[in-house]
Amino acid sequence: MTEKIDAIRSAENALSMRFPEAYALWLRDSEGFEADLGGCYLSLYAVGELVERNRAYEVAPFVPGLILIGTNGAGEGIGLDTRGQGAPVVMVNLTSLRWEEAIYQAESFGQFLKERLRGHPLRWEVT
Repeated sequence: MTEKIDAIRSAENALSMRFPEAYALWLRDSEGFEADLGGCYLSLYAVGELVERNRAYEVAPFVPGLILIGTNGAGEGIGLDTRGQGAPVVMVNLTSLRWEEAIYQAESFGQFLKERLRGHPLRWEVT
């Protein structure tokens, strides 16, 4: 368990941000997630993939404050918006990476995961 906590802290340091508690706990207890949830494909990165994926997509320069945590497998990234209070989950286009195009998914990581596991589709309307 200590190795996992160290890996989480290392990823936080590398990305210069602190993960929301619920997300950090999920990372501690999982090795990522990948499933087709009734027409909604979802892949969530394991802690060891976070830094590499965020750097590979050059997230920080284009959408500062976003932690890319996964993908829908079709060109959209799933991320945590850490710019303000809380950390709502948003979906962003991995080609354009712009806050103006971010689509709100849920108020928190826990809510997002609960909705997907219950079969709720991803939202596609900018709000």
